[in-house]
Amino acid sequence: MMPQNRLWIKMELKLLGFSLSGSFSIALQRRPSNYMLIWTMTMNILSIFTTLIGVFLIAIELMMTADLESPLWQHRSGRMLTEYLFLFTILEMLVASVVTEWTYRARFTED
Repeated sequence: MMPQNRLWIKMELKLLGFSLSGSFSIALQRRPSNYMLIWTMTMNILSIFTTLIGVFLIAIELMMTADLESPLWQHRSGRMLTEYLFLFTILEMLVASVVTEWTYRARFTED
């Protein structure tokens, strides 16, 4: 019972981080300020680091289960879901990188 609670807490923290990153980006668009620009850039950089860790862990899982040839549909569907998770984690990393670049450019064109 305890490992599920820890996994749930980790997922909630990841979701909170991505939500904060997006919230700061939206708030910056509505009320542009240097303070919000710095917070948006900081949260997006943290989001990039989090997705890098996620990509690394998912890649390890995919490598470890590559040899597993199971006829069970549970194993095949789990593998497929992991592959989708890998793709969407990379997409999140790319979006956070682009937004970080935009906020970096905006920070130094404002001064």
